[in-house]
Amino acid sequence: MGRKAEGSAEKVFKNFGKKVDGFVSELKDSHIIPEDRIQNSFNELKRNRETLHSEFSNFWDNKKERFSEVESNLDRAGQELMKAFQTMFSRRNASPSDDI
Repeated sequence: MGRKAEGSAEKVFKNFGKKVDGFVSELKDSHIIPEDRIQNSFNELKRNRETLHSEFSNFWDNKKERFSEVESNLDRAGQELMKAFQTMFSRRNASPSDDI
């Protein structure tokens, strides 16, 4: 989960950046808002993104061990749940006389 969550966060940040770039491009083409105002807002968004990314990275680094423990517990719970379903369905497929 450690690498996956960090990879997912990176993907979110990249997708967000692409969407913002596309949005800014559309705004510039529309001429609805003055370009300098768009650029200022865009720069502010970039700073906020960088701050958020930095804070997330720090949070992740500080909680890495805890996330590892949670991942291990979730894996174990998932395996137990899978066993329970397998048992339930194997009993269902057994003949009715097996339940007596």
